[in-house]
Amino acid sequence: MAKTLHRQLLDAVFSEDRSRVERVLAAGADPNRPAEQMLPLVEACRAGSVAIAELLLASGADAELQDEQSAH
Repeated sequence: MAKTLHRQLLDAVFSEDRSRVERVLAAGADPNRPAEQMLPLVEACRAGSVAIAELLLASGADAELQDEQSAH
């Protein structure tokens, strides 16, 4: 089963692969849409990936959104 663009984006964030994040965003992934209840920007911040977080913000990620873990 093929992964959704949103899961591909989350995987790219987890791998801290900036060029992969760029490719998935260019393919149409929404940086504000969660995959498996996780938001890409929140996960980039949790990992301390400043460059990935900045890329997501520049691509329209909303810094005010929270995922399920952040909301508690």
